[in-house]
Amino acid sequence: MRGQDNPNRCEGSSPGHALRDEVVAALESFVSHHAPRWELPRTFGGHLVGPDAVADLAFTLGWLHQGGVDTIAGRPLVDALRDVMNQIDGPATHTFFSSRVAETIGRFGRFDDDNALVRGLDPTARANLAAACDSTEVLGLLDALPRNYLAVLARCELARERIGLLDDPETLSHLLAATRELLADNPSGYLDDSQERAGRYDIYTADLYLFCEPMAEELGEVWSRGMRSALDLVHTIASSDGSAFTWGRSTGALSRALTIELAAVALTTGFTAESELGGPAASPDAHAWWHEFGAMAAEGFIADWFGDDGVIAAHARAAVEAYRGPQRRLQMTFDVLGKLAEAAAREIGPRSPRAEAPAPGTFGHRDHLVRFDDRAGVWSFRDDSTEFVVPFVAGPSSDYVAAPRRPGLYGSPVDSTLAAFVPLIHRRGDALTPQRRFAATGAPRSLGHGQSRLDAAWDGFAALHPIDDSPPCEPIDGSRHLTISTDGATLNFSESLRFAETPESLTISVPEYGRPFRVRVDGHPARLVHADVSGVAEWRSAWGPARAVTEIELEPARAIDVAWSVTPIPVVSVFDNDHHYTRAVYGAVDSPGAGSVRTVDWRPGDPLGDVLH
Repeated sequence: MRGQDNPNRCEGSSPGHALRDEVVAALESFVSHHAPRWELPRTFGGHLVGPDAVADLAFTLGWLHQGGVDTIAGRPLVDALRDVMNQIDGPATHTFFSSRVAETIGRFGRFDDDNALVRGLDPTARANLAAACDSTEVLGLLDALPRNYLAVLARCELARERIGLLDDPETLSHLLAATRELLADNPSGYLDDSQERAGRYDIYTADLYLFCEPMAEELGEVWSRGMRSALDLVHTIASSDGSAFTWGRSTGALSRALTIELAAVALTTGFTAESELGGPAASPDAHAWWHEFGAMAAEGFIADWFGDDGVIAAHARAAVEAYRGPQRRLQMTFDVLGKLAEAAAREIGPRSPRAEAPAPGTFGHRDHLVRFDDRAGVWSFRDDSTEFVVPFVAGPSSDYVAAPRRPGLYGSPVDSTLAAFVPLIHRRGDALTPQRRFAATGAPRSLGHGQSRLDAAWDGFAALHPIDDSPPCEPIDGSRHLTISTDGATLNFSESLRFAETPESLTISVPEYGRPFRVRVDGHPARLVHADVSGVAEWRSAWGPARAVTEIELEPARAIDVAWSVTPIPVVSVFDNDHHYTRAVYGAVDSPGAGSVRTVDWRPGDPLGDVLH
């Protein structure tokens, strides 16, 4: 991606400046391709561009100004920001985006004639901008919204107070008190984001504390304690690809961006995140650990997740939830760029170009069960042979089932009924009713941890469905008992399944994301079916496409006891796959379940697998 020459760039700049320059280049590419004179298109890819995208773009420019950028795309940044603010639809701007507008205004002072973003506006334009900061009409909807919206509205009102627009301090006081109660609800500060308190823990248990940071002084100790807990959690579950969370919603690019944000807070607000849970304990200096982890996540982020036109590529290269679908591509673009701009302003950025691998000790061995409450938790494991986490939490879709997660190795489709690495009961549909898939979901009734193994049990099999949908039908009576253990790189699964009635069809799907697997089954009649799913959108994970899936078709019965295992197998990279010598040496491993031989070009930096010949 190439923007205009950046006058803000300086030789020998800090990692924060390097990341800031990448954000500037992405925005300049976007302006060049899609928004001349900073005028956003009314539609993009067939979808209306909403007020959320405008607010997030303004927020990003505000952080770049805070980080020392004076000129962007050939214009003074403040002038570009005023151009964007003039496109805000005040009455249509709500919640998260109200706070972003108000905080962007606040970077220049109070809402008066001394403010560079307010000065010179006529009364109608001023009223429009003030309306964009006001989300009090949402107060009456709080009971129907996710629990974190208490914090969202509190931040809106606090931002309005700071710029002099608040006319009801009692509402702010009430919202801050309710947010303190929300943060204190769990003894460890973890957020159960489900309205029914079912145990849905995901990326928002950390993101909530990031979101609340502008209110840290008002929230007091409950925020500090919870922020440390969130940092400790990520210290324990971090993936060596730079992702903070690898299950649940809003992962992929957003999970890696969260790492960068968390590192910025850990390093600039006095937190060291010395984990009481054990964490990647090979690093005795937690400050150094967060610096390395944040820098690693920042390195190559724009190249990995953005197109040459400055638009996020997650929708094309991977998969996102329906609520972050193509209709919000520009909002997600500016949301992520804003996160990076904020981190850059705090001097977080990529590692030195000389750094070829994470610093020794950044990712050590671990075998921890982190308990979120008396039922839910996450198992985090890493040794010299393998790395993964397995969540045991509530949630209705593929993103939340108790399956191993590690980007590029273990994954699953996004917000789907196609859950991977778990037994799926299939119920045939008809002309009016789609096929249903059922799995053991929710926080387990029992959860036990031993060395390199985890035991869990569930009652019933619920119909899988996207996170924003209602359950489509009643669950199936039955039970599941699972034991997962490791043996080198192999994951062993021992399943005991019981059903009130014999299921119509029962499978376990093992998708391949970047690495082929050897799948074995023992103890129950089964058939292995290998399907090529290259280019099939429904199998994309939040990190990228699947190449194939192995389906274990279990013989239906009311009682099933089966053992199965998954082992990553070798990848051999060659320059001429058709040469008779290559076929003679490696032909035996180039088959499903044995290995993979692929032809590569010579491009430094490309992943070359296990053997390069």
